[in-house]
Amino acid sequence: MSEHSDELFVLEGMPELGEEEEFKKLVNEAQLEETVLHLPRGYLSISQVGMYMRCGLQYKYRYVDDLIRAPGVAMIEGSAMHKALEVALKEKMDHGTVAPVSVLLDAWRDSWTQKKTEVQDWGDDGKTKTEQTVENRGHALVKLYHDDHLPSSNPSGVEKRFWTLVGETRSPVLGYIDLIDVDIVDEIPGPTVVDHKVVRSAKSQADTDSDMQLTMYAHAMGTPRVRFDSFCKTKAPKIKTTRSMRTTQDYKWVAHIFDAVATNISKGVFMPADPTGWICSRKFCGYYDSCRGKKR
Repeated sequence: MSEHSDELFVLEGMPELGEEEEFKKLVNEAQLEETVLHLPRGYLSISQVGMYMRCGLQYKYRYVDDLIRAPGVAMIEGSAMHKALEVALKEKMDHGTVAPVSVLLDAWRDSWTQKKTEVQDWGDDGKTKTEQTVENRGHALVKLYHDDHLPSSNPSGVEKRFWTLVGETRSPVLGYIDLIDVDIVDEIPGPTVVDHKVVRSAKSQADTDSDMQLTMYAHAMGTPRVRFDSFCKTKAPKIKTTRSMRTTQDYKWVAHIFDAVATNISKGVFMPADPTGWICSRKFCGYYDSCRGKKR
């Protein structure tokens, strides 16, 4: 291993700047070193690595060819929930108070109203029915979080943006942590890295035990504790929490994956997804018609 491979490097981000603008600024000021590999943006993120591992061609369309597709309803719904949680948790962190539920609902509604105009495909149920379903579900989940989860939260970091260097390739990686919650596990208080997911079904214990994002963020924050808060889009909306722990070995494995992905991207290796998998369909891939669809 290189002499730097286990060295922890974390640099606080500047959310007022765009990601690429910030990266260039940090490199120009020698606060962040560049990798010798060729990466489309010069850096990686969990979302980039996740996309590459699902489908190399999808990654190529998005980050090499810079083809941007309109977001789906699920992404806009998730953004609205994250905005409501951000407003609530920053109020709790800065002032120690629980904001009125109306404040959270307003934040959810403002984000949803602004971004839903970007949606082009509303799915099988159509725009009107889907909009109403999402709004009803969003309001229910916001109220549930406000009443049952927010009062016991103890945030020390909210929407925390950071840079780190990963693996033997020393690839720059950008991360966003939804929440660092100082809570109690087995009667011992300590910081927990928390990721909020708006999902059809709750993250399982196996998901929580192996998730790369939680591993990377726990390492960057120097805590072994991780947690998923799943905001479930079930008939009766619910919020489920699953916890896990991380070790140095967990991080080394994720760093190995990042090294492999970064190296393949640099070499121009973009393998397509398994054509029988869920990702390789018009419903789940905005590039289907540019890729597999054009062969038909």
